Amino acid sequence: MSHAEPMVQPDFIAMVDEKYSLPLFTSIKQSLKYYPHSHFYVYDCGLEQSTVAELTVISPQVHVIQWTLEYLPITVGYDRAFVRMKALGMLRDVVKSYFTGTFVNKSLRSFERQQRFEVVIQNKLRVMQHHNETVGRPFIFIDADAFLIDRIDELLDGSYDVGFTVRPKTKHSYAYNRCALLFAGIMWFMGNQKTNQIFFDQWFSEARQCTELWSEQTSLARWLHRLQPDIFDTIGATHTITIHNTPVRIRTLDADVYNNTHIDEYEKTAVPENVKVLHFKNNRFTTPQFATIAKQLNIETR
Repeated sequence: MSHAEPMVQPDFIAMVDEKYSLPLFTSIKQSLKYYPHSHFYVYDCGLEQSTVAELTVISPQVHVIQWTLEYLPITVGYDRAFVRMKALGMLRDVVKSYFTGTFVNKSLRSFERQQRFEVVIQNKLRVMQHHNETVGRPFIFIDADAFLIDRIDELLDGSYDVGFTVRPKTKHSYAYNRCALLFAGIMWFMGNQKTNQIFFDQWFSEARQCTELWSEQTSLARWLHRLQPDIFDTIGATHTITIHNTPVRIRTLDADVYNNTHIDEYEKTAVPENVKVLHFKNNRFTTPQFATIAKQLNIETR
């Protein structure tokens, strides 16, 4: 059965280094399988040349953009619980180093990784701004470890400008450094170039001022909640917010359908029919689960 082309034919973009190259191939192939007239832009933050060569032969609609991470000073206001956890971890490292005669710095390296991660995720906003400025078409940002397993035509009707997935209400948290409201692993930017740019510019400004962990995602959640306190209460609704006198239509989407991370549940059972996007976050694409589910869904891997 053929599918009529959706009203909006978006690009897909991902920001990736070599660590995420394995699921990236699946993400590209799945996106172009369902939307063969789309283009997939890979922002290369550290891919090997051999990987780039493999990507470019998938399709002429795959474009690899070289991207050097911009150093962005990060100021995170760690709360007492975080500081206590890190301090205890460093103390354990000192004790272990003393008794083993080997230098152990696991907690320090963990802290450094968090700092680098904050820089990387704020660069994600720069990537979105760059794509909007240079290409200007509607697009879907998708983490390299997430991929479509079904068509999403219902989200391509042009009825909103920005879409993101919201966690189940039972898992919502507004706590400092534990803000859990939305996921930024896949986002839809269906507005025109000007509307998208106004949204990105303000979001980036909010992220630069954010002092919490996961600054790109947290800043977005805090900002939207400040503008409209009930925005996360209803899934599937479209809210209009105003940014510098420009109305922006925001669609809230069900994370269990469009950004599903319940991979452990699907290793031995079928993925529910209503799921449209699977997300193998936390490095689960390196586990046997990835191959098991890929085979179960008959999807192509690298």
